[in-house]
Amino acid sequence: MDKPATDWWKDEAKIGGFIIPLWGDHILDYILWAYGEAPQTVYAQGHSNNPNWSGEDEVAISLGFGDGRMANVLMSFNAGRRPTDEDGLTGKRIWSTQNSIYDRYLIGSNGMMQLKDEYELWQNGEKIDECERSNDNFTWRLEEFADAIREKRRPLAGGREILSVMNVMDGRFESMRTKQVITLK
Repeated sequence: MDKPATDWWKDEAKIGGFIIPLWGDHILDYILWAYGEAPQTVYAQGHSNNPNWSGEDEVAISLGFGDGRMANVLMSFNAGRRPTDEDGLTGKRIWSTQNSIYDRYLIGSNGMMQLKDEYELWQNGEKIDECERSNDNFTWRLEEFADAIREKRRPLAGGREILSVMNVMDGRFESMRTKQVITLK
């Protein structure tokens, strides 16, 4: 992403950062769902490389769940395949060698699962499933929310379910500010 989609994204004071408020909450929500619990600790580092905004565009987050279980998140708005870079940042880019740059990995005692771009599921290096590429995950979220309103029920991701994600987000901001591992409440 060379430029923010809207002007208010450029200002860290308005958005509270950049990549983490725009993208990180979705990834952290996924991790908490996959683990079935909130982490005990969080450590985060971030940096801004692109002069078109003031918040972080590269971030690394490490979550500790106890008993040696952890999750690591690497996010970047600077990775991707682009033939040229008008802003002179070509030397700072990490060029992807694949079409897929939105990957999730689950690594455990029985091997590794990888979800590529929300559509392909791999297990231990072998593709085991692929779904139709019709809707992105944001469309599915909006459809579920609208269905919950029509059906007069709580949405799957209602306010109560999101509180633990917000706690991790707050801990991550504190960790970036203090450069310390933060114990979450």
